[in-house]
Amino acid sequence: MVSDTVLSGRIEQLGSAYTLRAPYTFIALGDRFGGQCVLHFRNEPDARAALERLKLSPPPVRYKPGNPDRSFLDA
Repeated sequence: MVSDTVLSGRIEQLGSAYTLRAPYTFIALGDRFGGQCVLHFRNEPDARAALERLKLSPPPVRYKPGNPDRSFLDA
């Protein structure tokens, strides 16, 4: 696990569902890598609250050893 940074995100509405997409970056093996956290919600306030939590205190990143291009936030 390594620490990461979430600086932004966007919330998309499709019907009555909301999807949060938040890009993140992290350093592994001496290089910077990135990914995107995708979470689904039933309402917009929950999605916005989750985005703020990610920006204030992002969970650690887990990545495949030897291949940091394969990563996810350990939320």
